[in-house]
Amino acid sequence: MKNEIKLFGIAVTLIVASFCYTQVYSPRKLDNLLLENIDALAAGEGSVGGECIGAGSIICPFNNEGVAHVRIYYSSFY
Repeated sequence: MKNEIKLFGIAVTLIVASFCYTQVYSPRKLDNLLLENIDALAAGEGSVGGECIGAGSIICPFNNEGVAHVRIYYSSFY
C-alpha cells in the first residue's frame, strides 16, 4: 500500500513538472492585432499623410484649423 502511494505521488509530481516545463518553454504565438499594434507604436508620431474633415474643436496638425475629425495615414511594414 505504501509503495502504491509513493508511486502515485511520484507520477503526479512528474506530470505537474512536465506541464510546468511545457508552459514555460513553449513558444507563444502572437496574434495579428498585437503585431499591428507593435507596428503602430514603432511608427511613432511620424505620418505619411492624412486629412482633416469637417468643422469642430480638434486642431488639424496639417493646417492648424479647427476640424471635426483627423485621419492620419501611417506607413505599414509588411
